Amino acid sequence: MIVMKVNESEKDKDIFLRNLYYLHVFLCSWWGVQVELRFMEDEERSDVTGGGEFIPSEGRIYLYKKSFLIYFHEFRHALQYFLNIPVVDPEKDAIEWSKRMYNFFRSIFVKSFILRKSNPAFYYAVDDPDYSTTS
Repeated sequence: MIVMKVNESEKDKDIFLRNLYYLHVFLCSWWGVQVELRFMEDEERSDVTGGGEFIPSEGRIYLYKKSFLIYFHEFRHALQYFLNIPVVDPEKDAIEWSKRMYNFFRSIFVKSFILRKSNPAFYYAVDDPDYSTTS
């Protein structure tokens, strides 16, 4: 079961959380792992962890900052754990992997945005300046 624990009304209002949820579901399915994801803004915990942490005994990622880069970093730690990926330096591996994933997905989102803006066939309601995610 893939779970993202946040206040449901917040997930619907917050585009970052909504996109993070769909990305998490996709990556868990793609890699065949079940990782719970919890988001909570917590500056103190963020300072201690660098913005997020993966707790292997819980099978859970905690994100304390809204950052896809931090999410990818922690997800890599989850993959290292669940898929028994042999690495010499798990932290260095997570840093490098998260940078590659971030740049890959960022390029897809930018291309998608440009395509939607340039071709009416790919136009979405969210592109409309009057569209509101809070309604």
